[in-house]
Amino acid sequence: MKTLFLSLSHLSIWELYGLSIVFALIVSVFATYLLKKHYGSRWLYVFLFFFLLNIAIPLLALPITAWIVFYLLYVKPKPYLAETEIIDSKQLKEHFPVIRRIFGEGSMIETLKNPNLPTELKIKALSTLADSATRESFQIIKVALADRDDQVRLLSFSVIDKMEKQLTHRLHQALNDYEKNKAPLAAKTIAQLYWELIYYELSSEDLRNYILEAVFKYSSIALSDLPHDPSLHQLLGKAALLKQKYDLAADHFLKAIEFGATRDFIIPYLAEIYFHKGDFPEVKRLIAQAGEIDFNNRLYPIAAMWRHNESPKTDI
Repeated sequence: MKTLFLSLSHLSIWELYGLSIVFALIVSVFATYLLKKHYGSRWLYVFLFFFLLNIAIPLLALPITAWIVFYLLYVKPKPYLAETEIIDSKQLKEHFPVIRRIFGEGSMIETLKNPNLPTELKIKALSTLADSATRESFQIIKVALADRDDQVRLLSFSVIDKMEKQLTHRLHQALNDYEKNKAPLAAKTIAQLYWELIYYELSSEDLRNYILEAVFKYSSIALSDLPHDPSLHQLLGKAALLKQKYDLAADHFLKAIEFGATRDFIIPYLAEIYFHKGDFPEVKRLIAQAGEIDFNNRLYPIAAMWRHNESPKTDI
């Protein structure tokens, strides 16, 4: 060892630096080879990490490298399994990560309405909304139809027109399939596509009643062969609610629950029916049952208001 240090002491700074680079390369290549199964195509990042580590602290880095490789290869973390039979909604609300959005609905509307903002920012907002393809997105995109900038108006119109043409094309295909085989599933698809025209507000007021009647017609045809399909009862319930046929809507929603639909998804519709009928104690009772409504950012404020001095929870 003393001889080694004496021989190294005769080397210049650059020679020592060159030796440290060679040593770092050898150690880094070996460590990367051992860990290649863990990191696959990211081996270059592993190599650079060990190489820079061994360059920075030449002697101390060797045991550190050995410990890291040993730990990654042989030390396995103990799996943690929570003994949970059901999801605790209250605990989930406390520990659920908060995901913050770049754009909220309010900021999007203000962005598109503001005449002083640059066109590039409005186009970026419209592109973001077009990617999400939700009902709320299309309602906000329609705000841009009144913009004074031609590019913004044309982009918003093209997004809406593209969605309408896609739905119409799918609807024509489904109608052709139904005419060929009269299959109940084809009728169900037609009813769902007609409903999407209403849901996304892509139909004019003049055609709305015609489309609703088409939803009733093809849903009823499908229901005659699929009487226990909960999605068909949900669809008929929503169409009846829109037509203000509250008793019929309630009947279909209750059947949807009976045949397997998620109760917390249906309860807001039932609450809306009883609100229109003026039965406010029943609205309060229903909302008290819907625990999953707390995770719906649109319905939670309404539920919180109705739960003030809420009555005890009982089943439907």
